[in-house]
Amino acid sequence: MASYYDRGGRTDLSSVIADIKDRTNLSAEQKQNLINQAAEQYYQQGPDLNTFETMLNKLTGSKMKQQGQIASSRRGDIYAGGLANMMSNF
Repeated sequence: MASYYDRGGRTDLSSVIADIKDRTNLSAEQKQNLINQAAEQYYQQGPDLNTFETMLNKLTGSKMKQQGQIASSRRGDIYAGGLANMMSNF
């Protein structure tokens, strides 16, 4: 059975509920059942994989940048230590 959304209906839940409430050919019980089904379908649409991939790429890039900063600070410590050893010889 195709859902309300698959048939090209509005995707905003409040608009869908308003559409259902405006129907005069349905009983109150039928309207409530349709509202419940619409809410269930709306909240079970599943994750947006594009958003997930974008967030994953940002996280990966952030971790790589963080590792680069750590490596850079360690290099600075090595250089400072070497310079301190050279200065202690004088």
